[in-house]
Amino acid sequence: MILKIIIVIIGVTFIGCGILYNRNYHEKHFVEGYSSSNTTNDSLIGTVLFFLMGFILSVLPWYVIKILLLLIGIFMFVVSVLYV
Repeated sequence: MILKIIIVIIGVTFIGCGILYNRNYHEKHFVEGYSSSNTTNDSLIGTVLFFLMGFILSVLPWYVIKILLLLIGIFMFVVSVLYV
């Protein structure tokens, strides 16, 4: 029951972020010269994952990321309601 509630909250959060994600935010934070030189992590895997995430966010258009956030949120919500 608690796991179901947590997954629903995470899904609703993703849906909310997807709804609120806009072009200005994307251009301000990800398009204008993404630089990973100031990001450090304790592990090599964490550094590589953080770099890949930033690179993907800087390459993809804002509407693709918005759709991905909405789809992830809907998927988590449906899975938690139907299967957990």
